[in-house]
Amino acid sequence: MFNPSEYLGSAYDEAEVTTTSATETTEDTSTTETVAAAATSTYTSGSSGNKSLDALLGIQSSTATTSNAFLTAVANAGVNTVPSVNSTTTNTVAATTTTNSASYVYNSGDMVISDYTSGAVITLGATPTDAAFANGSFFLSTDSGTFVIQNAANKIIVFEDKSGDDIAKAYKATTAGVIDGRSYDGFEVIEGSDAGADLIFAGSDGSSLYGGSGSASDSLIGGAGTDIFVSGKYQGMDIIGNAETKDIINIGDATLSDITATNVQNGLIAVSFNNGNVIAVSSSQSLSAAFMLADGSAWRYNHATGGWQSA
Repeated sequence: MFNPSEYLGSAYDEAEVTTTSATETTEDTSTTETVAAAATSTYTSGSSGNKSLDALLGIQSSTATTSNAFLTAVANAGVNTVPSVNSTTTNTVAATTTTNSASYVYNSGDMVISDYTSGAVITLGATPTDAAFANGSFFLSTDSGTFVIQNAANKIIVFEDKSGDDIAKAYKATTAGVIDGRSYDGFEVIEGSDAGADLIFAGSDGSSLYGGSGSASDSLIGGAGTDIFVSGKYQGMDIIGNAETKDIINIGDATLSDITATNVQNGLIAVSFNNGNVIAVSSSQSLSAAFMLADGSAWRYNHATGGWQSA
């Protein structure tokens, strides 16, 4: 069973592990913190039912270079942001078959792939500006056009640069469960299902993690790189673990007026919204991850001073 205290610290040692919420009363009886409990799940590397990126892709991970442009694009994207596509210049592109797998090249203009095979390499010759999954498709805006993959769910989308270096991987699940990206060191965009609670692990070189739309309580666990956690007022009662100063928590559906309280205890920051939902974030460093709100403002909690400051 997934043990949240392994990733969130002692603050969750006494929390009830369920797929719903748990209520924890602190020593101050006037304050009741409602926190999201972890998704009940068993994790075994490569076991049936777990969405291991290695197992799904069927290849060994390789040394990769993180694309700062890709990371910046995802960080700036709102929840479920869908880049526009100019239908008059959109063309469906057939795959070019190689000895290993189908491959694609994108340099400019608007391009749509309708028959993408999971794990096929996309050589990217443009700079990404925005990225999102929506309506079963993956959208990537660049400085010279829009790239779209239709029927993209449950497929690992692989981007490389013209030198053959791994830029990023993207994956969207349709069924709830474990999505494990820890064996990869390139930037990853991982989105959970919209129908249930997901447990998602980031890779080692930066990831964007989103539990999916809906009210399910998801658990997003950061890695060694700079991670982006997408959550919010309407995204259920999410747990975010291993969040560090370098990371971003993208709350794209709320501003300060939507936040009713923040409670900090034993390295755990609980942010409460006016609809009753709560985001629980582990924060063991002096400065927390940056909480980026819908209006563009960003805030960090300073554990040394016991207060919030502009990020």
